[in-house]
Amino acid sequence: MRDVLKIVADKPFGQYVNSSNLGLDKTYSKKVIESTVQSLYESNLIKVENEYLLNDDLDYSIGELTRAGCQLLTQLKSDACFKNIKESANQYNERQVTIRTLQRLAAKYNAPR
Repeated sequence: MRDVLKIVADKPFGQYVNSSNLGLDKTYSKKVIESTVQSLYESNLIKVENEYLLNDDLDYSIGELTRAGCQLLTQLKSDACFKNIKESANQYNERQVTIRTLQRLAAKYNAPR
């Protein structure tokens, strides 16, 4: 999820990137990328211009991060925070973490102490 948010944030403003061209296919399966982009879209963390369904493949034309997407990415940029989140998820044996859980953990580990 952090990788997708970073790619969307780093692209030139006003340009779109297709979810099938994120360059993450060597790291993640097509199914993981599709479900991650769909979850980010449904959670209002990214803006999507168009959705395409072609040969049973769902592709999104991704525009920008929303305000909530920017906030989450800011919290996840810290490798130390991201490591803590991964360790917390592993404690509960969760292979997939919901976006709400991710946001809650990111806020927890970024809270001033």
